[in-house]
Amino acid sequence: GIRGIYMKLRTKVIITYIILIVITTGILGFIAINKSQETALKQEEEKIQFTLQSIYTLVDMRKDLLQEQIRNNLNVSIRMLKEEHGEIRIDENNPVRVGDYQVPMLYAGNYNLIDNTAFVDEVAELLGGTSTVFALNDSKFVRVSTNVRDETGDRAIGTVIDKESPVYQAVINNQPYYSRAWVVNRWCITAYRPLLDANNKVVGMLYAGVPEIDENLEGILRNVKIGDTGHLYIMDSNADLLYHPNIQEENLSEYEYVKEILEKKDGSMEFNLEHNKMIAKFQYFEPWDWYLVALTNIQDVKSNGQGVVNFLFTMGLVV
Repeated sequence: GIRGIYMKLRTKVIITYIILIVITTGILGFIAINKSQETALKQEEEKIQFTLQSIYTLVDMRKDLLQEQIRNNLNVSIRMLKEEHGEIRIDENNPVRVGDYQVPMLYAGNYNLIDNTAFVDEVAELLGGTSTVFALNDSKFVRVSTNVRDETGDRAIGTVIDKESPVYQAVINNQPYYSRAWVVNRWCITAYRPLLDANNKVVGMLYAGVPEIDENLEGILRNVKIGDTGHLYIMDSNADLLYHPNIQEENLSEYEYVKEILEKKDGSMEFNLEHNKMIAKFQYFEPWDWYLVALTNIQDVKSNGQGVVNFLFTMGLVV
């Protein structure tokens, strides 16, 4: 009768309300999940950007410190050479062969500087970095004593700086030279000063250098966290890798995203790489021609907000 009709109507109303609640909760839950993912992604991107900016600031500070250090190292080296051994002089009557070149004997007082590594090793031990003595051979400065190593680990004796080099042009005119330079097999912050004999004639050259990327900087970069599985690397404008936590001495110019980074210099981008959706943030450090690149899988970034998403989804199911 009437009671049965009332019960059926009540049941329909309850079911309708339940359906409305489920639909409303589902819509709100979907919006909340999307918002939480967007928020998580934005927060992670801000963390990555902050990390990248921190590394940029570190590199900029390192540049200034290294430039000051290298000038001091060279000034101290010159004083050590003269005070411990004496004035610079050459003996052109007794040339000696160094590598492929003939050079006059080079002395500090009575101390033979050619192929004698005691002085450059002492400088390295006291001041750090690398040190080299060059002797002048007509149109070249020839390394006659050094602790700079070549690719095989041997001292780079006999390698040269020729007259086309700006280093040569400065020093041969009795001027110091300070610059970023490729030294045998790596980029270094360098300083060069002429070695003068008693007549103020340029007869050689003294070098001091420190690598742009040393073990300390590599240790810091290896500890940088980019998302869950991402990494930070450094390349130059030729897309040659200068630092990478996993690979070395490779060129990345074949990748389209790298070409875009080189063109934009600073910014952020999303792209597909080997079936993965990636995000890259990058900054250009002009003084050293460095591109600092933070690269990670965008799904890894989103996954950091997955705990919030799972909570909201579970609450939706409960409701």
